[in-house]
Amino acid sequence: MIATPRRFGAYNGETGVGGLLLLFVLTQLLSGVLLGYQLPRTWAGFSGPTWALGADSSWFRPTLVYEAAMQVVRLAGIAIGLVMIVRGSSRTPAFYRAFLATVLLLSIVDALLIARVYAQLHVTLSAMGASTTGLGASRYVALTGDARTAAYALIWWLYWRQSERVRRTFAPAR
Repeated sequence: MIATPRRFGAYNGETGVGGLLLLFVLTQLLSGVLLGYQLPRTWAGFSGPTWALGADSSWFRPTLVYEAAMQVVRLAGIAIGLVMIVRGSSRTPAFYRAFLATVLLLSIVDALLIARVYAQLHVTLSAMGASTTGLGASRYVALTGDARTAAYALIWWLYWRQSERVRRTFAPAR
């Protein structure tokens, strides 16, 4: 008997929310909860000492606005996508491929913005003779978060693009 290659995500023709699709749904629920939890801290950045840092970096305030908008887009996308999954919409795979590609792009742009902001803040702090150790650690945390988000989006984008379970679960009704 000759073994034939199986497509990624195909489990003996199974359909429905199970296997990796169930794992995806659970990670989306967890991501939504975490993003919702972080939202108040994000909004707090629009005032006080955090907002005042914008005087030292022309890119800082636009980056804060971008990151807040990115959180709202991700929360909305998660909510819309989960509703589509529950309803079994045939448009769900196309939605998630577009949404995850958008999240990937947003995280790459955010990493570029963070690099720019931290470079400006480093120059300012160095000129003042202040320590930049905390700044470097903060930059590392932010870039690591963007790398995690980008990796998550890419891996799941590939799943939604190639999975037989997804294809069968959300096949258009005939």
